[in-house]
Amino acid sequence: MPYAQVAVNSPGAGRRSYSYSIPDELADRVRAGHGVIVPFGRHTFQGIVLEITDEPGYSRTRPIESLVADDPVIAAPLIGLGEWIAAYYQTDLYTAYRPMLPPAFERRQTIIVRVTEAGRDAMESVSPRRAEILAFVEAAGETTTAAIRDEFGARAARDVTALTGRGYLDTSDVWEGPRISPRMETFVEAAAPVDQLRIKAGELRTSGAFRQADALEALAANLGGRLSDLRRVSGAARGSWDALAEAGVITLEQRETRRDPLAARDSAPPAANLQLTPHQKDALNHVTASIDDGVSDTYLLHGVTGSGKTEVYLQAFRHVIEKGRRGIMLVPEIALTPQTIGRFWERFPGRVAVLHSGLTLRERYDEWRSIAEGQFDIVIGSRSAALAPMPDVGLIVVDEEQEWTYKQESPTPRYHARDVAIERARREKAVVMLGSATPDVSTMYAALRTEITLLELPGRITAAENGGGTGWTERPLADVEIVDLRQELMEGNRSIFSRALREAMTDALARGEQAILFVNRRGAGQAVQCRACGHTMRCRRCTTVMTYHADERIVCHLCGERRRSPTRCPNCRRNTIRAIGIGTERVAEEAMAAFPGAHVIRWDRDAVNEARGHEPILGEFANGRADILVGTQMIAKGLDLPGVTVVGVVNADIGLHAPDFRASERVFQLLCQVAGRAGRGHAPGRVIVQTYEPENQAIQAAAAQDYRQFYLEETQFRRQLRYPPYSRMARLTCARTSRRDVQEAAGQLTRLLRAEIRSRGMMNTRVIGPAPAPWERLRGRYRWQITIIADDPTKLLETVALPPGWTVDVDPMSGG
Repeated sequence: MPYAQVAVNSPGAGRRSYSYSIPDELADRVRAGHGVIVPFGRHTFQGIVLEITDEPGYSRTRPIESLVADDPVIAAPLIGLGEWIAAYYQTDLYTAYRPMLPPAFERRQTIIVRVTEAGRDAMESVSPRRAEILAFVEAAGETTTAAIRDEFGARAARDVTALTGRGYLDTSDVWEGPRISPRMETFVEAAAPVDQLRIKAGELRTSGAFRQADALEALAANLGGRLSDLRRVSGAARGSWDALAEAGVITLEQRETRRDPLAARDSAPPAANLQLTPHQKDALNHVTASIDDGVSDTYLLHGVTGSGKTEVYLQAFRHVIEKGRRGIMLVPEIALTPQTIGRFWERFPGRVAVLHSGLTLRERYDEWRSIAEGQFDIVIGSRSAALAPMPDVGLIVVDEEQEWTYKQESPTPRYHARDVAIERARREKAVVMLGSATPDVSTMYAALRTEITLLELPGRITAAENGGGTGWTERPLADVEIVDLRQELMEGNRSIFSRALREAMTDALARGEQAILFVNRRGAGQAVQCRACGHTMRCRRCTTVMTYHADERIVCHLCGERRRSPTRCPNCRRNTIRAIGIGTERVAEEAMAAFPGAHVIRWDRDAVNEARGHEPILGEFANGRADILVGTQMIAKGLDLPGVTVVGVVNADIGLHAPDFRASERVFQLLCQVAGRAGRGHAPGRVIVQTYEPENQAIQAAAAQDYRQFYLEETQFRRQLRYPPYSRMARLTCARTSRRDVQEAAGQLTRLLRAEIRSRGMMNTRVIGPAPAPWERLRGRYRWQITIIADDPTKLLETVALPPGWTVDVDPMSGG
């Protein structure tokens, strides 16, 4: 008898698989990667088959109950990757596979409850509360655990478990059908030539069958198609079409139809490759050699902004496709997807798929299935696309690899798409390209230690026509000027725009050029604060400062709480409470006042929600219909806007003092990236960086666009404290409704971890904390955390069982 090792979707399953026998009726159908329903404890759960074996892992097994779908839901090459994710990121085994599953795979389960004969006899011997529950179920005949919870409260779950354990209640599981399934539509085809259809239509009209005649005339004009479209054109009801099918004049056929998010794009002939510079050729030759050799090499393509990295990506993808394999292109933000798709669609029309959370459920479902079937050569997407079900992967590109958005923060698994891509490529003998103008310090450290291969594009270039076709011409980086806002204030300028920035924007607008104003925060004000007593408005459920918006409301951007901004300080009762700080709304308003003839638009998450997507905003600015773009982080990442000659950083200091050892690196990367938006066309660029800390080393290095200077200073600081890349981190977080409870729990676990370190002699392992999280209270729960620093922090966690309520974040990318 065959057996299956199954990852079970149960909180008690942990990081291991379980053995199940495969019943005879499923023996020829169950394969590795299949979704199944299996018994686990007293209930049934969904699971993923990881392996088919001849022998069970345990002496006693129970049988698989059913398949979730006819086809496997996890591709064979990804099964081992899921096991790696579970071990590396310290997460449950089934949870590691969750990002790989087709959309809406997980079904809802209803638990049906009935009273047993023993339960009827026991109504007088149990507690009054449990007797009420038994009576409630008995009166209903059968009910659900959800109905019991609604009637008796959340604590009723314990009562149901106890009553079931004593045999007084009987439970059974009912699984709902899939939330989404293939969409089938009826298509019409003619069973005779067009001229005969028209003759038959005339006969039908003569006999009084006017609607059937109308249907045939519509069919003759359209030569077939969807029945729904033909009914709309002809006005003929379904009965007329059925009658024609019964008469053998037409055929009706059910076909699956899929929604294509890129269907509206033109299918023009593929654009030709551009001529490469010597540096681009050298980088491409390294990558194509690895593709040809079938080895899983990883490359860091380090090039200044505008150095032509994307052209190297495009030609590498063309090479891998010519070799009969496929590729994945990762971008850090959904906002970058439209422009990236445009560039790739020009080279590979009709062969590009897109996969990200901005698609509708139907679009994601259809796109996922088409990708799994091998209908596309390239998948473009954000973090989750690293786990796309693409067969025959030969190349994975991680553009802007330094971006923290590649790290999944919540829910689990808390994986990093860059590291998952590298591991996937290793298993599938694919090549990885990590591209960045400002690489993650850890990535550059690995490159300099030759753990990965460094390729460099040192100069900025722009496309240009020459006698041999389209090639490149070198362009200088934008000039960067640091403005000391303290000096501006001393000299009487209280505007949010320094005199240098105002002058640069005025000149650019007069020449018909565009400008970008970068704000490292959304909303109209950073905070609402009393100037008399210093009281700051904070969220009532979190510990975060609330953000002021132009509709005179304050919003918590963590939990979503929204209320009207007070006119009087709730602490001292004075009328001295004001919005302080700068956000995109206020900057946009100030820009409209300072440059009255300019068309100003905003690009932040709030504006995207109003515009129903990134593409309308980006399109309006890229097509020259707006003069000034005010935006947050998303405008800094990889956009190519040739009309922009001036970039103003309204306040470079935001984020410098965040409770995170990467704070300086983040600010440096962001400033370099946003500066790279200026001067990408034929006109020179100018960048004005406004700051109250002009002497800060990160700001100085960013102004000089000197990655080497920043890297040397940053690694010296991290080496002293043994921060990554000189170690690795894991952060443990506990959340409770009581501050005292969570503090006690954190203290107990810290003592346990330190005792384990001493007993095992783990001299290079440190435990920092416990301490409150930077946002101590979030959604009504207090959070404390412990940080482990070691060469491999998971070695300590492998031998310490974490109490319930603790979460693990391996290689965290934020301060928590």
